[in-house]
Amino acid sequence: MNTLADFNARVAQIVKDSAGDLSLTVESGTADAGGGDNELIDATKSWTTNAWTNYHVRVIHGTGIGQHRLISSNTATKLVVSTNWITNPDTTSEYEIYIDEIDDYVQAALKRYSHHKPQSLAHEFQGDGGYDYSLPDDWIQGFSRITQVEYPYDQQRPNIIPHEEWTLFLKLMNSTQTFVLRFLAISPVAGEYVRITYTIPHVVDDSSSTVFDNDFDAVCCLAASYCCGALSRKYSQTSDPTIAADVVNYAAKASSYASRAKELFQAYLDQLGLTEVPASVGTKEFDTGFVWGAEYLSHKSWHR
Repeated sequence: MNTLADFNARVAQIVKDSAGDLSLTVESGTADAGGGDNELIDATKSWTTNAWTNYHVRVIHGTGIGQHRLISSNTATKLVVSTNWITNPDTTSEYEIYIDEIDDYVQAALKRYSHHKPQSLAHEFQGDGGYDYSLPDDWIQGFSRITQVEYPYDQQRPNIIPHEEWTLFLKLMNSTQTFVLRFLAISPVAGEYVRITYTIPHVVDDSSSTVFDNDFDAVCCLAASYCCGALSRKYSQTSDPTIAADVVNYAAKASSYASRAKELFQAYLDQLGLTEVPASVGTKEFDTGFVWGAEYLSHKSWHR
């Protein structure tokens, strides 16, 4: 099962293959000896407590070179990382603390992928003679939708309730507005069960992923396309009019990364079997800023 670290590593490799680096170094130094298995000590520092939480640290020279970890907390002179070092840093270990934007792009890709191929879950509940029933606890308003309602559940030949016989109804419950499943033509009787099939977004964290294994590379390509778009912006906004050669170089790199972003996005579409760019994508899909706040048209919630 792939984890967030697996996604990050694969996306980083794709971006690296395009000669790009999305990390920003904000602090550096040389470690001291004596730290624990999940620590890095630098007695020359006087950091604010937990100022580096959720930043990343990597060893760039000396013992443990190549290791990188997420920082979970820090004191004035000590970093505590989320996963033990394979080789503990010592006095030869030079390190950098940096912001790693790849996590953000993986989550952005995950959001779009969820609209194209959401998780499909089942929820069962017992009738009580009424016509309004609570939605599942993990229902995500604005994303989730019901794809099928079966009643009574567990028949040899499933009895699927037509869409026109149920709706999502906004109801005032205990002074709070909430959506419920309302039956329009029947009232499930006590003792009989209803089964609904519904969608929720995918989740990737440090220990697991709900992304289908066959789609791992596709999601990584999508995240990498966002990364390359950001690199395109980085170079298109970086210029020095007094150095003409550099200006040309920056423009060429911006164009190269923009093209690579489109190629990777197309690879994502191809691997999912999508033959057309969704209507919400257009040219804005390859803007170099964060794109995940846009409205998605391919997977609207159903409020029938």
